[in-house]
Amino acid sequence: MNERIRWVAAAALLLLAACDRDATAPAPGEDAKAWDDALADRAWLVETLPDTTWAYLRIPNPLGVMTAPKGGALSTALGSEANRRAVAELQRRLPDFLSAELGATAAPVELLLESLRSPLEIALVGEGEMPMEADVHIAGRFDFASLEDLNAAIAATAATTPALQLVAEASDEAPGQLVLGMVPLFFEMDLATGRVHMVTGMNADPADIRAAAEWPRDGTPALARAEGRIDADRRGLFAWVDMQRLAPVIEFNAPEGDRAQIRALGVLDTTELALGIGSTSGHGRLALRASGDGGLVWDLALPTSPPPAFETSGAPELVAGAVLPDWTWLQRVAGSVKGDEGGAGLAEFDERMVEATGVRLSMIIDTLAGRWTLVEDANGGMLVHEGGGPERWRALFDALDRELEVRQEGFEVEGRRVHHVVLPGADFDEANPVALEEAPIRLLSRIAGAESHVYWMAEDERVLFAAVPQVLMDRAAHPGDVGVVDWLAGAGVDPVTAALYLAASVEHAPRRNYYAYLGVLRMLADLVDAELDLETFPTARSLGLPESGKVGFSIEYAEATLGMAIAFEDHPGDLLRGGGGMVAVAGLGILAAVAIPAYQDYVLRAEVAAALAGAAPARVWLAEWVAEHGRLPTSEEAEQADVPLHGLGDAVLHFEAETGALVLAFAPNGLGDAPRLRLVPGIEGEVITDWSCRASGIDDRHLPAECRAD
Repeated sequence: MNERIRWVAAAALLLLAACDRDATAPAPGEDAKAWDDALADRAWLVETLPDTTWAYLRIPNPLGVMTAPKGGALSTALGSEANRRAVAELQRRLPDFLSAELGATAAPVELLLESLRSPLEIALVGEGEMPMEADVHIAGRFDFASLEDLNAAIAATAATTPALQLVAEASDEAPGQLVLGMVPLFFEMDLATGRVHMVTGMNADPADIRAAAEWPRDGTPALARAEGRIDADRRGLFAWVDMQRLAPVIEFNAPEGDRAQIRALGVLDTTELALGIGSTSGHGRLALRASGDGGLVWDLALPTSPPPAFETSGAPELVAGAVLPDWTWLQRVAGSVKGDEGGAGLAEFDERMVEATGVRLSMIIDTLAGRWTLVEDANGGMLVHEGGGPERWRALFDALDRELEVRQEGFEVEGRRVHHVVLPGADFDEANPVALEEAPIRLLSRIAGAESHVYWMAEDERVLFAAVPQVLMDRAAHPGDVGVVDWLAGAGVDPVTAALYLAASVEHAPRRNYYAYLGVLRMLADLVDAELDLETFPTARSLGLPESGKVGFSIEYAEATLGMAIAFEDHPGDLLRGGGGMVAVAGLGILAAVAIPAYQDYVLRAEVAAALAGAAPARVWLAEWVAEHGRLPTSEEAEQADVPLHGLGDAVLHFEAETGALVLAFAPNGLGDAPRLRLVPGIEGEVITDWSCRASGIDDRHLPAECRAD
């Protein structure tokens, strides 16, 4: 494949991992009527799989995942007549293009890029106790008008694949047969739908294809649930494994010494594992999920918390949240990890906390327990706590007031009480009086000793915190009108099961992604010499695309579920633009702070190492001189020597007659002031027996190990 193809493929992957989606856009099945599923259909085998399914894998069709409408903000655009014509033209031109570019190897690529009109589905199905006993079912819908077309395509693929041999062609009476190495593979096609079904495996039989038509249509509930949360559109990448059936295999193959630990952790109690990148609930989604029941991992799942019940003032810019456990959960964790010793240790720490501060740790933990949500809306930024209620916070602040001299003040606004809590700063005057004599330490001490101010207000059973009172004053005057739960759902986040989550608005994402899609279409059309009239596509304004989209991130650890999910409008790059671009700024800052200095250190280390290696011929020359003359050379004799020097870079090598050292002097280009390496010979009798390396003006991190100070 030439460089241009690789470049286009990379661009398509980056720009069009999925199509744009929005929670308010049409649901799957409500796409514009102009789209034809014959161009790119959804997966279908998954609907028929029985409960004896071990594992399932869905590999997306490239054009389908790029161009088909998926129930999002771009569904109307992608379902338009203009897009249908463009995709049909690309598919028409692909065979000639692939033949010209790939020659004899074009057949298998053409089979997947031009003829395949749905995802490729692979399922491991069988009733035995071992996966090797199961059959592998492979399915997809292809653009073949007849069995002759199917047989010809498979014959062309087998001819260019050494491990594949065509034994018999498919007919109306019997499936066709291939041999993959030593394993048989049978295939047939439903002419009415274009669906091709293959089955292979050590025990595969042609009757297994027909038997699959008799599978009960009740499906695999666990597989269906996982699919619905990751790729309900059935066009993306999706994988699922029945871990409950696989557990005995894992235990049998695990080293005997590790089996008890695997069992205790809960690996063998994991019921399913699923991952993928697809589309569901109007959003692109990258997700990993596991479920289980029993063992340390699953027993310590966080308690479920009710979803956030508050409303924001206008659509929020950012919502981030976390669920904190209570004291009972911490005791359970301590007992699970260290048994009775852990529980006793936690209780002892609680008592010590009372003695030191007058406030129990358990009281603080139970007050903090519950759902915390950071909200940025029209009123400003605030923290919302939904847990034990305002009375617990009053009790905690009263206890801190008695023991730590915490001041409490407040005022009334709109019939509500805004509380002002003043926390004392740290006092270092007596802890380190000597250090306080230095001005920088004295300034830091003053800063640490400054008071901290917290403002809070009760709202029903919630408590709202802010850094300044104006946020709460506006909240009292302008209560919410947008439900956070619905807004989070629109960002692809389920706060009921999420222990940690973040969602943010992305300005102009639908418009930007739509025009990026058209740009890639233009590029692909030019690549395969297909006709494309971009002017026939509607504009973003005429489509009425939303002004903004949403991105979301969540970690689930509740209800015997462990998982991670990233939701985005069009592609994962939207995450870099969420929350006003703050994620991008943070990412670039981390990159600059870590990668750039690390690279600079690497360059300097490489420069020193290269110069040291380049001095090797000079070491050889000096050793030979001493062996021949029984003494070190003079400066004049050293200058007359013909010593080949290579790879010294900006360093200069000279001989120090007084000590016999070879000195590498580097340019001060980041190494330090007057950076030097001195290679000093150790002489016994009339022979140089060893060398020592000493540095000056060079930091140890830039030196080879032999030159670093002990």
